Amino acid sequence: MAMPAEVVLSKAHASGSYQLVAWAFLRALGLIYTAAFVSLAVQILGLAGSQGIYPLTEQLQWARAQYGELGWLAYPSLFWLAAGDWPLCIVAWGGVVCGLLLTAWPWISEPNRVGNLAVAHGSAGASKHDVSALPSSLSIPAKTGIQKHHAERVPPTLLTWVLLRLRRSGSWGERALLGLLYLGYLSLVQAGQVFTNFQWDFLLLEAGFLALFLPGARLVPRSDGVPGCNADSAPAHPVPALPDPSGRVFGWPNLSAAVGHAMRALQGTPLIVWLFRWLLFRLRFESGLAKLFSGDPSWRDLTAVEHYLETQPLPHIGAWYAHQLPDWALRLGTAGTILVEMILPIFILMPRPWRLTAAWATILWQVLIIATSNHNFFNLLTIVLCLFLFEDRDLAWLDRSLSVVGCALRSLRPSAAAAGGHTMRWSLLPALTFLAALVLVPLSLIHAAELIWRRPLEPLSGWTVWLDRFYIANRYHVFAEVPKVRLEVQVEVSADGKDWEELDFRYRPDRLDQPPRWAIPHQPRLDWLIWFVPQHPLFLEPYARFVERLQVGSGPVIRLLARPPLGGGPVRFVRLKLWRYRFTGPEEQGATGQWWRRESLGP
Repeated sequence: MAMPAEVVLSKAHASGSYQLVAWAFLRALGLIYTAAFVSLAVQILGLAGSQGIYPLTEQLQWARAQYGELGWLAYPSLFWLAAGDWPLCIVAWGGVVCGLLLTAWPWISEPNRVGNLAVAHGSAGASKHDVSALPSSLSIPAKTGIQKHHAERVPPTLLTWVLLRLRRSGSWGERALLGLLYLGYLSLVQAGQVFTNFQWDFLLLEAGFLALFLPGARLVPRSDGVPGCNADSAPAHPVPALPDPSGRVFGWPNLSAAVGHAMRALQGTPLIVWLFRWLLFRLRFESGLAKLFSGDPSWRDLTAVEHYLETQPLPHIGAWYAHQLPDWALRLGTAGTILVEMILPIFILMPRPWRLTAAWATILWQVLIIATSNHNFFNLLTIVLCLFLFEDRDLAWLDRSLSVVGCALRSLRPSAAAAGGHTMRWSLLPALTFLAALVLVPLSLIHAAELIWRRPLEPLSGWTVWLDRFYIANRYHVFAEVPKVRLEVQVEVSADGKDWEELDFRYRPDRLDQPPRWAIPHQPRLDWLIWFVPQHPLFLEPYARFVERLQVGSGPVIRLLARPPLGGGPVRFVRLKLWRYRFTGPEEQGATGQWWRRESLGP
């Protein structure tokens, strides 16, 4: 069986072209969606299942009681159609499948690459044959050992039928996947309640919503090919170079030229590229503004990074090593954070040389954060969003790096035409993109103003309430305030009230001799939320619910822990202790083997 649609991306040198950028973004977005859904799939029953901390059926009953027939609008979710443990699992694991399909979409939907569907019986290999026109059976050419060709007709399997339908759907199938991913993740975020009420969840939903407006980028064979390879099926029409969204619309010699330029700028990609840049700008700049207006003195005296490495929710081993750096290096890290969040974001909305500076600086900073913090897929998604600061000509390295695999791969280029013959010229996508911009930009500006004034802006804030439930334009304020002391609430359980055992979490610092663990791109929801319990009373209620489920022996909740407490026996008594945790130094760690030291602050 042939390998599935191996391709090499082409070089794109046209100024203002974003076809390759969009293609690469969608493949990366599929991987991030996959990681996010896998992370939730293994936790969702403990968070929202029938025995979970916030049972889904209770949430739907509350929404129906509060909002009546508008409950679906106040609580947008697929689970209005069906609720329970099985629907939760189906949506979560279905999201994993859809994410993988989105990543592999060009290899699945390319109509010229159907050799991977061939089945050869007793043959040394299978040749390519177009079977898409055969509704009831597949004609399979097979090559025998003596080079004789014969055709066998085999009944189509369900998988073959699905693949053929996907291949015919073209860019609309890709858009359907994006819609399912957005709706599925939105439903799980609603179900997770406070456990999924974090900025990375909002960022993924907003980026996923914008991706619905990206034109389908089909791959078609390019004429120049990889050296030494046979590119025998060149595209009938050249790939159009779409104009740079930052280019001038006015100032043209006549009105018709200006209108023509504006209409070309609304052919999907340029406007949506600007919206993605606007999202990245807001993510970075609003986070900087939040730090500026937080009043936290550690940003002024440049000690924020020194504190954060030790007091962040879930540090990994890199944070311990970074914490040992000289004081001047950590202060430099704080100054760099202010620079990349307050100054460089302005470059995102400027011409190409400035954008490239912002892109590489942002990517570098995200890599440094990944090296020192467990922020799930958040930083990876930020890096992926930086793709829209580049043009196709800036990604020529992608072609060169992939083409080294040799002539076994066929050279393809992204096409503006969607697979299956659909084109963007006559579709509604440009108009829908424009309408989306008319909603998203004012909505995001209102949120930014609320961040600055730190209060709702009535009556403008009133109309945003219903839209906010869909997370299509969000507020971003990443760790505006940095705790100076790491406080941990430790849960101890007992069966008789005499012998006590500490709960063993998967990623929280419990045992002093356990090195901080790497979790990226996973987001351990329970471990993360417990960090907030000493910080804010808002988190006491879900924590109390967790303890209640622990006492009744809820299996899905217990599976959120590293191991069952009391060897799986009943938990009859629970007590809480408050500890202060600190990193050890290199000498202490070498002598004792402990990565943490702690002191009791009482029950």
